[in-house]
Amino acid sequence: MAEPTKTEGSMERLTSGSGTRSSLGEISSVGLNQDGSCIVVIARRGFSILDVETCQPLYQEYFHACGGVVREVEMLFQTSLLALVGGTAESRGQLTMWNARARCSICTLKFSSDICAVRLNHRRAVVFLKTKVHIFDLKTMKSLLVVDREAPPLAPPLPQAPHA
Repeated sequence: MAEPTKTEGSMERLTSGSGTRSSLGEISSVGLNQDGSCIVVIARRGFSILDVETCQPLYQEYFHACGGVVREVEMLFQTSLLALVGGTAESRGQLTMWNARARCSICTLKFSSDICAVRLNHRRAVVFLKTKVHIFDLKTMKSLLVVDREAPPLAPPLPQAPHA
């Protein structure tokens, strides 16, 4: 199995020189990249990415360095390309494509409603909003298609009690 590409020296490490773990604060979300080789941990002050096999930290980013609070991070396989979804009331409709190796924004897209989810593959970025799905060319971030969809229900319907 191929080893994940590590971005040594270009990102802040999760461990300090003494080997102690730096604190990003309380964890709010945990996920995996597409091939399950990396764990993405979102916490109160930033996010980190760990190798799933060794649990060794690959890199981390504090929110102040990447433009603000993030509530979702989608990682493109084992690359340095990340999709960051804003986490404040003002930025919940904002998507930032982030280069983790260079520690910089590639582009930012703002939507009129909150982003529900983002998915990436080698050719496309798909952004799910409450009532629309936007599909972008990943290289140019040009819109290829916008699909209307029904808004999901607020809560699943409760099962009906059997009638006696």
